[in-house]
Formats: sequence, C-alpha cells, structure tokens
Amino acid sequence: MSDKGLLQAGFKNYNVEDKNSEAGVNKQKAIKAFKHYEAGNAFNTLFVGMPGVGKSHLAMAMLRSLNEAKAGEAKCLFIKVDKLMNAIRETFNSGYTGDKNEMYYIQLLLEADYLVLDDLGAESGSLDRNSKATDFVHRVLYTVLDGRQDVGTIITSNLAEEELPEIYDTKLVSRIRKNNYLIEFVDTDDKRIKKH
Repeated sequence: MSDKGLLQAGFKNYNVEDKNSEAGVNKQKAIKAFKHYEAGNAFNTLFVGMPGVGKSHLAMAMLRSLNEAKAGEAKCLFIKVDKLMNAIRETFNSGYTGDKNEMYYIQLLLEADYLVLDDLGAESGSLDRNSKATDFVHRVLYTVLDGRQDVGTIITSNLAEEELPEIYDTKLVSRIRKNNYLIEFVDTDDKRIKKH
C-alpha cells in the first residue's frame, strides 16, 4: 500500500463530527459488516465514493478488527488493485527471473480469509477517461472474485456503483455485486484536505 498511515487505521480513529452524518452512518455500516464477517457470513462489501472520504480507512479498520477477533489466526490481505496488476505484468517481461507468476498472485488472493481489493478502477487508468478494463484485468479480477464467492471480500472504488458496467464486463460486475453490501459516500468531504 502506498499510504502507510493506513497501517494505523481503525474504527476508533475514523473520526466523525456527527454520528448522523453520512460518514458517521457509513462508519456504523462498516462496523455492522465487520460483525457479519466475524459471524461467518460471506458477502462482498463495496465502498464507493470520491477520493479521500475514508473508504480505505474503513476497509482497513474492518480487516484489523477481523484479525484481532480471530486472535491473529485469520489470513488478511489488503492489496491495491493497480499495484497487483503491475506486479503480475512484471512477471510477463522476458528478463524476469523471479519465481512468481500470475497464478502465484491469484492464489494468494484466493487463500485469504478476508481480502481488501483497494481502489478498484485505478488499474484501468484515469476515471475521467472512462477507460475499459483490459482482457488481462478482467481475467485476473474475475478469477479472484469467482473463486471467493464463499468468503469475505471488501472492495473500495472511486467509481459509483452504476459506473462499474462502463469499465468492466457483465460477468465481472455480477461477481462484484453478488451478495453486495453497498456503503456509498456522496456528500462526505475529502478528509485528506485540511482546512486551516
């Protein structure tokens, strides 16, 4: 992950001024989703909204809480989707001498008890361009989400839910939306921008 501050992310330090605000309500939704995962329920949690509203923070808070609830015994993985795709692409280079390949990375994601796919859509380029995902991206994401239908997967995206079909094909969108618990940010301000 690029933002090392996320390593400290938890429910306690996701600060909201008003518990009835959108951010406050979404924090409670994330806690509710965590409790359902802890109880053994399998579904996708989809955080959508503009950058900086705390989607990744709440996703990491869920992952941290699940790891703590399972006394560190759960396999938890937080991965930025664009970095995953870049790591896999690197193995395609003719000069690559490592022992990792596409299936190695996919298997890691499939074996995780709880997985966060952070910033879905960023791997397809600028969100302003409405770029379609490549066949390679479709193949990797479909294989992962198809193989994780019976476990918990948390997805964050700057895309609105209705924009997913503009980037991804119907098979992949169906997997993303399967048993989907939507947490949507529409009115929350960018928490990264500090007001002085």
